[in-house]
Amino acid sequence: MNWDYFTFGIMGVILLLIVFLIFFFGDAPGKIARERGHPQADAINVCAWIGLAAGGVGWVVALVWAYTRPVGITVTPKLEPANAETMGSQELKAEITNLKGRLAELEHHLEAQTGQKAKQGDAS
Repeated sequence: MNWDYFTFGIMGVILLLIVFLIFFFGDAPGKIARERGHPQADAINVCAWIGLAAGGVGWVVALVWAYTRPVGITVTPKLEPANAETMGSQELKAEITNLKGRLAELEHHLEAQTGQKAKQGDAS
């Protein structure tokens, strides 16, 4: 009779250990991402939990994702007519000068590429 209680006690401890390990491993990629300051830490956390529930492959993906450095992409905002109305004349002149400089740079780059292609066409 005493062995039955002891067996149930051991089974309870094992069950608690399994639950602890599931929560420990399920939350690990999200914690790692938050500690590393990853901007997609919440998505990594969700991927880890869904991946763990689905068999483990997604958890590995989340772990690798937590250690990656996200690529930053900068987008230049467009000058909308509504924005132009709120800008002062000096700001508009500066923006136009900036855009003219960028346009000249792009035209120069395009001419250089066209010139290189023409030279390559003559050589062949």
